[in-house]
Amino acid sequence: MDQIGRLGIDFYSLIVYFVNFGVIYFFAGKYIVKPLIKNIDTRTKKIQSSLEEANELKKQIEEDQKALKTEKREYSLKLNAQITKIKQELNKEAQE
Repeated sequence: MDQIGRLGIDFYSLIVYFVNFGVIYFFAGKYIVKPLIKNIDTRTKKIQSSLEEANELKKQIEEDQKALKTEKREYSLKLNAQITKIKQELNKEAQE
């Protein structure tokens, strides 16, 4: 103990420092770190669910676009068939 005193370290002050550190560590952990971690976890889950929802919507949009393309082709074929039919009828009438 005497050697520690010669170095300028007070044993009782050292104990008080450790107690203060423990108290600050406890309260910081309980009232600062835990709420932050909880908040971060909540945000992470929310972001993850939003990304999953965005991926599902993207897939749905792609499927809808494919369906629209096939519908467009079908209507285009029907329209071309009607145009051809009308042209034939007009040619027939013109020949008569």
